[in-house]
Amino acid sequence: MAPAVAARLGERVKAMILVGSGANLMEVSQKSTFFDGGVRLQYLPTEKMRTKEEEETRRSALKAEFIAEYAKATRLDSLVVASHLRTIPTLMLHGVADEIVPAKDGDELWQLLGKPERWEFSLGHQALFWRLSSQRIALADWLDTTLPAQPHQ
Repeated sequence: MAPAVAARLGERVKAMILVGSGANLMEVSQKSTFFDGGVRLQYLPTEKMRTKEEEETRRSALKAEFIAEYAKATRLDSLVVASHLRTIPTLMLHGVADEIVPAKDGDELWQLLGKPERWEFSLGHQALFWRLSSQRIALADWLDTTLPAQPHQ
């Protein structure tokens, strides 16, 4: 949600550090290992009898269609707002083994943001946040070198 907040705040945002972020929240919700993503889509069975494989193919197609429609309709998802944030200095902390916000969706956000600086960790989502405190000095240094010096008042 941070990219949506940054887009709404506009020029007040001088830099962003995104931790375990991704684009297409509907897709994330369907692929996440976190409580089935919090959003569960259910599909009514068809009247025609189908094999298990045919029904799974049908469900996959319906899910893909739903996610595509979501992507067209959304206004605050990173899919839409990321292109407006390309001028904001951004650092992404990315877990390459993330299954809560699947790493593929983090890669997509990185692309949409114009490939900002990214630190990759061989971790999943939770471990990425657990390790965050060990990165505090490096993150502060990144902010110090990224943000313009503020005049003393």
